[in-house]
This record gives sequence, C-alpha cells and structure tokens, in this order.
Amino acid sequence: MVLVVIKYSPHLTKYEAENQQKAYELVDFSILRIPRVYRYSRDEGVGYIMMEFVKGKTIDPLEDPGLIDRVVKVLNHFSTILGQKPRNLAGGPCAGILGACLQECDLVLCHLDIAPSHIIWQDDGTICIVDWESAEGKDGNFNSLLLNGMTPLPSHELAQKDRVCRLWYNTQKYAL
Repeated sequence: MVLVVIKYSPHLTKYEAENQQKAYELVDFSILRIPRVYRYSRDEGVGYIMMEFVKGKTIDPLEDPGLIDRVVKVLNHFSTILGQKPRNLAGGPCAGILGACLQECDLVLCHLDIAPSHIIWQDDGTICIVDWESAEGKDGNFNSLLLNGMTPLPSHELAQKDRVCRLWYNTQKYAL
C-alpha cells in the first residue's frame, strides 16, 4: 500500500512539483531521499501536490555535530549535480535574486531553503529533503557568498556555518 500526502497553498506552483520530481530523478538514494511526486493540480486559486508520504521527524534546532555532518554530505552531493544554465531546476523561471545575473558556466544544484523544518529524519537514519520550491542551478560560489552575507549569526548556528563553508571551500578547491 502506498501512502500519500497532499501539500496545498495558494502560493504552490507547478514549478515546485516539477523541481521536486526532477530532484527525485537526479539524486543518489543512498545519500538522501526525496518524496516522489504523483501529481500537481490547481483548483480555484489553490495549488496541490500529491506526493509520497515519508515517515520521520524533524529535529529543530539541529545541534548534533554528527547530524550536521550528514546534512553537509547531502550538500556535497548536491554540488556533484551539474547544469549549464542558471535556472529553476525543472526549467521554469528562476526564483532567486541572482538567477538572471549569472553567466553560463558550470552550475551546481542548490536547494536554496535548507532548514531543519525541511529535513525529515527517518527511523533508519535516512535523510529526506522536502520543499523544493526554490531549487535552482547556481554558480558554485553562490552558497558561500550567501552564507558570508548572513552575519552576524546566532552562536548556535556558527558551528553549522563553519562546517558548510568548509565543504563549499573543498568543493571549489577540488572542482578543477
């Protein structure tokens, strides 16, 4: 038996459903899971996504260094998924403010909204990422520029920032 969940909102667009489905097709399931999209529809100004139900929990605040390292591994995996044009993951319009400013170059997958509330931790330890509305291909430096611009950060977020910045540094250093 397949369990489904329905996400709905007046602001929910077909691009979020398409982004999530495209991410589902691109990622390595040994690193993370993404709920499969079964259908998108819009009725009377409200968008609906019917998707696979994923059982698990969110952990907020995310303070365990081991769990933070696992999220960094997911972000590292995203940096291996390359594209050629700054665009919405599924080909729709860019949602981010820098989308139109980037020139054609190697771009990496960016979720653009990684937050504890968008990470489902399953009982078997699998990480599941949800809420793909803003996913785009961005210049590999985009994420580190964004993080560096988010200062000052609360003290409980500084350890997370250091790990993520280290990952992005290594991604850029060894990308050649």
